[in-house]
Amino acid sequence: DVNISSYRGMVATLSAQNRAYGSGNDYSMLKMEFFDSYGNLIDSASSGMDQGTSTWHLIQVSAKVPQNAVTARISLYSFYRTGSEADSYFDNVSLTTDLERVELYLNPWNSPC
Repeated sequence: DVNISSYRGMVATLSAQNRAYGSGNDYSMLKMEFFDSYGNLIDSASSGMDQGTSTWHLIQVSAKVPQNAVTARISLYSFYRTGSEADSYFDNVSLTTDLERVELYLNPWNSPC
């Protein structure tokens, strides 16, 4: 989770470079969820399902940070369409606002999946 309280009312953009292995039969998605000081979900936004390609490309989602938001949860998803594994890759993940880049510390070992 990222402290987002200083960015209330601003537009936040989550972006990442994305690619799939081989023929691109897998899908990727970016998601931002905003929580209040009690940990209640206030709002969320997602990039929608992006069919991966074998070349790097940008995917992103933007949303206005709610006035009562304290934290934002950033999630990167990979879904398989065929086969038994999801082969989507992410790089250069960033969260920016109207004013500046927000520091992200990604912990792949703390995944809800």
